[in-house]
Order: sequence, then structure tokens, then C-alpha cells
Amino acid sequence: MTFSRDTSAKKVYEILGATDLAAHGVRPGGLKLTQRALDLAGLEPGSRFVDVGCGTGVTLEFIRSHCAYLAVGVDHSSAMLRFGNAQHSGLEFVQAQGENLPFCKGYADGLMSECVLSLMNYSDKVLNEFYRVLKPRGKLLLTDVYARNGTGTNRLDKLPFDCCMNGAIPKQGIIKRLERCGFQIELWEDHSQLLKDFAVHLILSYGSLDDFWGQFASDRGDRSEIQKAVSILKPGYYLLIATKTIPR
Repeated sequence: MTFSRDTSAKKVYEILGATDLAAHGVRPGGLKLTQRALDLAGLEPGSRFVDVGCGTGVTLEFIRSHCAYLAVGVDHSSAMLRFGNAQHSGLEFVQAQGENLPFCKGYADGLMSECVLSLMNYSDKVLNEFYRVLKPRGKLLLTDVYARNGTGTNRLDKLPFDCCMNGAIPKQGIIKRLERCGFQIELWEDHSQLLKDFAVHLILSYGSLDDFWGQFASDRGDRSEIQKAVSILKPGYYLLIATKTIPR
């Protein structure tokens, strides 16, 4: 069975962003994993920081409370930014696409993207834009889904919704694309258990994963195909920190 995706595909992150699950970030690990990434990056107070795919601004609010960074959030979703502006006053939000960020070359000391690059299929255009915006030796902080079974990725290409699993690829594919765009990998940590924990939260909130997937595919056969595709993919979750190399 295959699905035909179109521009009307439901956005999982927009639906979850309007629920109580969004309080600590609509992603595995929530703000605890965000804190770990920030600690490992070791940016100085006053650093310019960009959160690409900021959603409702949960990470931005956390940074404002815990870090002395000059931080701005970017998201293409007007719905998510509306939630963010309503919930978090005083934060700086910008609506833009990841491949066309409204910042000058070498603007940021650090750039974070949490469970977003997979939505953009790890495109070179997006990664090159991240490279452009970062200063030399600037830090790229990523948390996202990856495919532990690369043979399962084709099954997810046409799922009837947009979520992180649509664009999940194997670890070596992620590293190769980053290195090709000029990044040096400093750290890769596997946090797949956090993905399992997140699934438990979904079960507790919706009753079952079948009921959760029913938000996006009401037909029983479609729900079964979604769960089968995810099972074959064997999704994992990672934290990665990379440095923008200095061009020779």
C-alpha cells in the first residue's frame, strides 16, 4: 500500500503543538536533552543563537531563563508561531524557511535544530544555509530521528502526514551530508530510549499508538500500514554537535 502526499498533508507537529505535550517541547527528551546539547556546545554568554524550527518557542523560553544568549527563533509554520506569541511574551520570532534564513553570513555563534532536519530531508540547501549563517567555528546542535534500518526509509516517503519519520535516514547518511557541507562532527550520542519514552507518553495521552495514528489516517488499513512502516524503519534518536570548519 502506498500513500499520495500533497500540500494538505496533516502536520503532526502542529497538532501536538496545541496539546499539553508541548509544554516541554514536542520531541523526545524535551528540555533535558536541550540542556545537555547546550552544555556540551559550551557557548559563551552573549552568543548569538538561532533556533531553527522553534515551534511554539519552548526552547527559546528555556534559553531566556537559563542562558545569556541573544536568541531568535525561526519557524515556517504560522500556526506554531501564533501559539508561541500567545504563550511567550518578549521572545523574538521570525517566520522563514530553513533554506532561506533572514540572517547575514556569519551571524550566529550557535544554531540549533530539534527534530526538524528530517522534515526537510537533510537537504544540502538547508545545511548549506546553516553553514552560511554560522560564524567560523560556530556550533551546530541537532537532535532528531534517524533510521536504524535504512531499507525501511522508502515506506515512509508517502505517509499521509508530515512528521520527523518521513525524512529519517541512517546515521552514516546524516554524517556524510554534514561533512559534505563543511561541518566537522564533534559528537554523536544515541538517545533512542527517549524515543521509546515519547511513544509511551503518546499512548498515555491517546490510549494507544493506533488511536494516535488515527489522527492522521482514519482507515484501519492505513493505520496498520503506518505502524508496519515505522516498525521496519526501526527509528532511533540522536544528539549531534558539529563545528563549522574554516574554509582553506
